[in-house]
Amino acid sequence: VGTAVDRTQVHHLYPVALPMINSTLDPSCRDRDVCLVEDVLRLWLVLLRLATSYELHWEKLFCRVKDVLEQDLEHIKILMLITEGYILLGGASFLNVHSSMLQLVLLLVVGKTKPRGTAYIGLVLEALLRKFPVEGGALLLQGGIMKLMISSCAANYQNDSSCDPDRVVVLYLTAIARSLLGNPTLLDGFFPVTSLGSGGVTLSFGAQELVDMYLVKFKGIEPDSNGALHQKVWLLFMLSLLPPSPVPTIYSPHVLQRMDQLLDICLTMLTQQLTLSNTDPYTVGYDCDEETIETGKQAYEASIVDEGKKDIANTSDARSIFKMKMEGLTSAIGNDAYQQVLNTVEPVILQQLERIVNNTK
Repeated sequence: VGTAVDRTQVHHLYPVALPMINSTLDPSCRDRDVCLVEDVLRLWLVLLRLATSYELHWEKLFCRVKDVLEQDLEHIKILMLITEGYILLGGASFLNVHSSMLQLVLLLVVGKTKPRGTAYIGLVLEALLRKFPVEGGALLLQGGIMKLMISSCAANYQNDSSCDPDRVVVLYLTAIARSLLGNPTLLDGFFPVTSLGSGGVTLSFGAQELVDMYLVKFKGIEPDSNGALHQKVWLLFMLSLLPPSPVPTIYSPHVLQRMDQLLDICLTMLTQQLTLSNTDPYTVGYDCDEETIETGKQAYEASIVDEGKKDIANTSDARSIFKMKMEGLTSAIGNDAYQQVLNTVEPVILQQLERIVNNTK
């Protein structure tokens, strides 16, 4: 398909290809060839990536993502790529029509797959929250997906024997951070989350525990391009919680109590920022047993790069935000409280941060 047409001609294939995709994936079609599903999904992804505009025929097809996932999760990776493609291509038009369907799709996969599958779910979460942090966060909360992610984080924090590993929890924490950057009060009525631990003890996970997770997990993030993105988003989120802020948050007192850890993180990140320019968008590399899809890849990568340029991780100056927050902290919490906060921080860290923000050696 991809070698036969280019992006300006691909729409000529729609009258034949799209009905074929629809009928092959229709769960009510008893005589469908299950062996063709993977090929049809690959065709769907290629056509989506080659598309230059989002039109009605794409909207009618999206429900097949849910239909296939309801059968099993065998095709989760390519289905998450397709879902990501819909968000990238359709944007607000797609969400206006399919927000409920997107919720159902995410409910079918979040917390129900192995870490490798969750990495692909991360593509959908990033595409959604990178462009629509406010609307996307509300969608995740109202659809029950946010609860699943926070419950996973809580289990990891409490060292539950069956908890998700850090590589999964980091993806969830980044999604939560993006959502709260968009709307700091999003989870005010949600916390705390309680669960029954060993011995019948009731365990609680709330604003304090969430802040602890960001601080504790920060330096354990893998030092790759994805790790740099996670750390940048986390830093921006934690800085946003410091007074002064337009909206008081339930997290601010807990951030101030751990100011020594936060400023240590700030020192590490702001030192890096002096030499690093843009943060690369989140990507998923291919395992050795995964077949790559080359057709349409160039167009896909171009759209991801374009979205990355508009990402808050690249449009926000962490150093300027840090400087503004520290300069306004005294008036926001009072001089005595300010001195108490600074007394918990190593003097050498404060000195180094002062040199960085003031561009002095």
